[in-house]
Amino acid sequence: MQGMAEPRYAAFAGSLLPDNHYLLLGVRLPRLRQLARELAHGDGAPALLRRAPGKRATFEEIMLRGFVAGYAPGLDFAERCTCIDRLVPFLDNWSLCDSCCATYRFARLHRGAAWDWLLPYTRRAAEYERRFGIVMLLDHFIQDPAWAPRVAQLLPTVTPGAYYSDMAVAWCACEICLLHPGLADSLLSSLPASLMHLTRRKLRESRRKIDKS
Repeated sequence: MQGMAEPRYAAFAGSLLPDNHYLLLGVRLPRLRQLARELAHGDGAPALLRRAPGKRATFEEIMLRGFVAGYAPGLDFAERCTCIDRLVPFLDNWSLCDSCCATYRFARLHRGAAWDWLLPYTRRAAEYERRFGIVMLLDHFIQDPAWAPRVAQLLPTVTPGAYYSDMAVAWCACEICLLHPGLADSLLSSLPASLMHLTRRKLRESRRKIDKS
């Protein structure tokens, strides 16, 4: 992976991640995804997924492990969730969390079981574990009209007070309002005041309007 590193890109990426405490090599995301797909189909993937990252793991190594957990073939739902559960405590900045969440499209094929798996994450005390649960719902549930109301009912119950999980709630609520306008009023009125203000800010920043016609 060192051969893919770009120091100037590492400096740029690091400026966007004030909460990152991993060594950042500067490997671009498409190259990491390509490498992860290759590793996922290799003989070493099962051993990689069984091990927790070491104390000196780089940002890119954490991301790579997260991608492999999503790409590895032959894992059933429970096995994949176990691999991801082992990694989630290490996804402790928004980039690691959100990039891995976007990879876990398998959740769309098992939404009932995935809901039961993710719900405890939305109640975790750890900021990024809570964000993980919410961003997973944002990425893989709210597009479905059958599931969007359940997510809309859940969001007001998420404990506010941690910046990056609060922003995930606001982002998710904003997208629900835009995708499902009929849920907008009840959702906005149910959110705690701080999250409602963040959601309204997200709506303004999106430059999209809620179509209630």
